[in-house]
Amino acid sequence: MLSALADGGLTGTDAVHAFDTLLMFTFRSVLWEIPRTSTVRERLIAVAAHDPASALIAERAGELAHRDPTEYFRAGLATILDGIRAQARAPRKRRS
Repeated sequence: MLSALADGGLTGTDAVHAFDTLLMFTFRSVLWEIPRTSTVRERLIAVAAHDPASALIAERAGELAHRDPTEYFRAGLATILDGIRAQARAPRKRRS
């Protein structure tokens, strides 16, 4: 993966950050697939009850609870890769 990132223009710390982001996203997506004792909807409602933005969470609860894992993974990965591509094309900034 680091080689592919370097081929795309990312090296050093930028490549390591992109690698970590891709790796953590992939791990988290796999963990999301592990069965749980309560339903996703129940967990979302429990979280929403203690969140000031609960109206928005409750409003989207059905969609959040029934996400297609493959679609979720593809959309998330596309977003991450778009950001990595943009970073590789951006002029290099000096790090302090």
